[in-house]
Amino acid sequence: MTFLPIVDREMRVAARLPATYRNRALAAGGLGLIALAMLCLSLLLPFSLRIAETMFSVLAYCMFAYCLLEGVRKTADCLSEERREGTLGLLFLTDLRGYDIVLGKLAASSLGSIYGLLGMLPILAFALLLGGVTAGEYWRMALVLTNTQFFSLTAGLFISSLSHEERRAMAGTLAVVLIMLALPALTTLRVLEPLSPGHAFNLAFASAYFRDAAGYWRSLLVTQFVSWILLSLTALIVTRFRQSESASFTTSPAWQNRLTRWRFGSPGERRRRRAEMLDRNPIFWLAGRDQGMRLLLWLLVALVCAVAVLFAAVGGSGMVGLFVACALVLNFIIKMRLAADSCHFLATARSNAALEMLLCTPLTLQQIISGQLQALWRTFGVPVLLILLVEACGIIGLTWALSGALSAGIGALFLGVIGVGYLVGFYLDARALAWVGMWQGISSPKESAAIFKTIGYVLFLPLLPVATFILWFFYLPAAIAWPLLCQAIAKQKLQYQFRTLAGQRFLPPPPSSRWWSLARRQYSPLPPLLAESGAFPEAQFPTAPPQPLNDKLPKQPS
Repeated sequence: MTFLPIVDREMRVAARLPATYRNRALAAGGLGLIALAMLCLSLLLPFSLRIAETMFSVLAYCMFAYCLLEGVRKTADCLSEERREGTLGLLFLTDLRGYDIVLGKLAASSLGSIYGLLGMLPILAFALLLGGVTAGEYWRMALVLTNTQFFSLTAGLFISSLSHEERRAMAGTLAVVLIMLALPALTTLRVLEPLSPGHAFNLAFASAYFRDAAGYWRSLLVTQFVSWILLSLTALIVTRFRQSESASFTTSPAWQNRLTRWRFGSPGERRRRRAEMLDRNPIFWLAGRDQGMRLLLWLLVALVCAVAVLFAAVGGSGMVGLFVACALVLNFIIKMRLAADSCHFLATARSNAALEMLLCTPLTLQQIISGQLQALWRTFGVPVLLILLVEACGIIGLTWALSGALSAGIGALFLGVIGVGYLVGFYLDARALAWVGMWQGISSPKESAAIFKTIGYVLFLPLLPVATFILWFFYLPAAIAWPLLCQAIAKQKLQYQFRTLAGQRFLPPPPSSRWWSLARRQYSPLPPLLAESGAFPEAQFPTAPPQPLNDKLPKQPS
């Protein structure tokens, strides 16, 4: 028997997919554009920018964020998807073991991520040619990035083995990665610092490495050890699934009833809410009946108010910056959750064919979209507005108390303009996320891909001028114009392509008419569809076409 047969097969399949090489080219191309823009900026500026060190730091931070998010994007749903579709148990009908399946899924999901990192590492080496960055600093950073990506992928695989829903698996993976990243800041114990991948990343730079070289290697080894522990636990969980008859580790019926009552309310409350929401819009009831996220947001409102009161009581010049940083992080998390909820309803309805049945009813397209928007407003509207008001009042109050010069009318007007601009920017981002999320939810093959596309298009693309240090004065106009443009494009696509995409199945793409695709199909030893999918080895198919059946029949006597 072949050693690790699932790994061998999945690596062959992934190596033949065009998306594997396309993602590598996109990752390297995006990082190359940032490096090229910084290099052009250094040539145009009249003063020295220390371009080598600045470029190395900016590119390293971009690659570090890429490595941290690959687990959420690639492996967070690989095992949970198999469990939802009921295909994971079929693998145990053979003599495969738990580690065969886990390593096979890891190899299939991580090949594109590894190719992307390998494509970006030569771009990072541009700083070596400019001077100011040592070779040891480059190789230490490459080692940290590889280690961080392996940790993120194994964390996603571990959470995927415990989850059944795609959104919960992605949220759990993101939570684990962020908690491990912020572990040194959350605690004052220096013993826990090596557990964070960010600790080794900070020590990889030359200025910090020579102060604590042992801490760098210690953090590297601890993160690697934690990654292998997560991978081993995943194999044990999958093995336990093999020994059990259920497809998931379900809780007791009592806990399930409590969770259902918490998310949807008591039976009487559900009947009352159903009658009220169905009269307004049936889609409003379908998309907004789960009130679990709404209750969590109200708890978050209470927590934000308590933190604001605590900051106001403590005071100090450092509290303003800390409060602003916490507010920005919290608002970004709320935007990510809004993007996930915007994609969820239409993506789920399309995958289980519920959207086709809805289109057979008298409901119009405007009613479907309006019901989804009403459900989003019911979940996020009032709690998020209260959070923003508390944040704005807290920032203005703390700044006003620390600066006596702001008692003049100019200072008050300046703070008012900043507060109003911040609220308007958040509102525009929220509307763009809602519309783009609905469009990506119906047009993307998976919900996870829809969420990442929505967040990337709306939130990360406007940050490219800031990342490249060019045109950053025009960031404020771009931050206002870009959400409006995204909303207009998504709204137009939903109006003209909604019904076409609702009844479309995600099949393999049709053969391309380009000359290189035609030549590849002409000289390929595989049949056309199998040659493009790459799911089977070439040795299973003969290179010569079969002879017609009539030539093999015996000739009848004349």
